[in-house]
Amino acid sequence: MKKKRIAHILLVVFSAMLLVLSTAVLCAASSVDTVPDIPAFEGSGTSADPYRIDCADQLRGIGEAVNAGNTELAGACYLQTRDLLLDGAYTPIGTAEFPFTGTYDGGGYRIEHPQLTYDEKPLEIGVFGYAKNAVFRNLTVAANLDARYTADNVVSAGLLCGRYCVDTNAIYEISRCAAQGSLSVSGTRSTIYAGSLIGYIELTKGKLVLSDCMASVALTSDGYRIAYAGGIAGVVDAQNDSFAGMLRCFFDGTLSARASGYYAYAGGIAAYFRQDPSGWLGWYEIAQLAETTDAPESSAIAAFNIKECVVGACELAAEGKLGTNIGKIAAYCTTDVKSQNLCYVAEEPFTGTQYSLNGEKVSPETLFSKSFLADTLGFDLENTWVNVEGEYLYLANHDSLLHNVQCASDESTLVVQPVNCPQGTLISVFYDANDRLTGTTFTAYDPANVRLHVSVPSNAATIRIFLWEKNSLKPLARGTLMLSYK
Repeated sequence: MKKKRIAHILLVVFSAMLLVLSTAVLCAASSVDTVPDIPAFEGSGTSADPYRIDCADQLRGIGEAVNAGNTELAGACYLQTRDLLLDGAYTPIGTAEFPFTGTYDGGGYRIEHPQLTYDEKPLEIGVFGYAKNAVFRNLTVAANLDARYTADNVVSAGLLCGRYCVDTNAIYEISRCAAQGSLSVSGTRSTIYAGSLIGYIELTKGKLVLSDCMASVALTSDGYRIAYAGGIAGVVDAQNDSFAGMLRCFFDGTLSARASGYYAYAGGIAAYFRQDPSGWLGWYEIAQLAETTDAPESSAIAAFNIKECVVGACELAAEGKLGTNIGKIAAYCTTDVKSQNLCYVAEEPFTGTQYSLNGEKVSPETLFSKSFLADTLGFDLENTWVNVEGEYLYLANHDSLLHNVQCASDESTLVVQPVNCPQGTLISVFYDANDRLTGTTFTAYDPANVRLHVSVPSNAATIRIFLWEKNSLKPLARGTLMLSYK
């Protein structure tokens, strides 16, 4: 038994070493001949031939260049080609003076940072600080961000982008983006706009469609004047004749908003949503454009600001000295905000505050059923979303993981569902109560077979499950599914 366990540990260690070495080699290779403020990329920065991003140093270089006023890189198109790990200090890309105005396509990959800490500045924080007339798609941001302020200022924070603005008559897109981790923003004299993905969305012209986005974030917004905490966006403010729409968004995390001086807002999709009535005068243009172009989901959302959005069994809390606003979908909506097909998971019906938007209460079994998601709400479960039947919902991307579905009634069989995983070998390792190896099983996995059944030994106390590439030690799933079985 001891020899088997040692062999297993050596395999895991060897696999980890391979990953570290490959990351270092790739990153070093892509950083050759790189000027600090103008990174070297493959590609030409156009939509047909975007700059390829395969190293964290390149991402930092973009930020240095954009924040210094390099308008060419600020407005370029980028395509991320692998997961990026940011460590140490990080300066968000884009400022109010020099915003990011380009297109960033994450390619279905992740940007990770284990711990980001900011004190007093900047005031717009996220991977992108300040973006204007920009496009974001196909990106997952996994980070733990903590920011603290003492001055009387306005702070905008989101794991993807702090502040996002539209001021031209065009349609812009934020799609297939996800946020994971935690976001904590506090200001003893501040106004806090905090959203898992984006802190503050402001439109003075044009149109924005935010579609197929999700967040699983523990978010805390603790301010003085006003504190906003939104599961996807903190505030959405469509002014003048602009239009903002959110379609098929999913939040499953925790939200807390506290304002020691004035008002607090906490909403599962958005904390505050304002649609100027003038924006409806041109909504039909979106539908017309969708018929002749590839504009994202334009006709589907044209008649609604918030449509087919869902909130899991999340915890919402808000406390404002002068007023509290809370809602499962949105804490506060102006009278011209239109919505359709909204729902949330809860044991009891939720009653929000005045002007809140809450949707319909459903059970997890209903919400996460294929028929309800696909047929009732219109979620694309073939190309965009992955549904763990009756359990959960994920975006389809390169973020591969293993999901524990259930145990059989006699506890002799474990049901596991790989998510976003390619074909490979599922390896289950069993340990007893004394952490001694008691057995190992190998099961071939084909994405066509959604769930795998793993037989569990009677003396198993802990189970560790891996998914590796066939005939190699390359992991195909992020992390390990570790279960305390008895």
